[in-house]
Amino acid sequence: MSVTALVHQADEPNRLHKALELCQPRTILFLDEPSWERSGLTARQVAHHINDPHRQGQVYEGFWSTGDDGVVIGKTPQHPTMHNLYREEDMLAFLRSAPSPG
Repeated sequence: MSVTALVHQADEPNRLHKALELCQPRTILFLDEPSWERSGLTARQVAHHINDPHRQGQVYEGFWSTGDDGVVIGKTPQHPTMHNLYREEDMLAFLRSAPSPG
């Protein structure tokens, strides 16, 4: 198993595309909305919701998708602050809901 982190592609999606060609990932996970939106990738999104354990009624949405090439694409449910984290079981449920790469 190998893990590569690509941080801050900014507004240059071709940086991501170069990394995809080089690394040929089986799973891609975006950690925030801006990086997903700027990636230039498209996906049929299967939503995964996590309730905010600190603010009743607040829900965050992530998703998983499988592209035509079998690559799994996901975006984590983005929490608005770093000091109020999700419950461990909620994040594990999100990660375990990822489809198997093709």
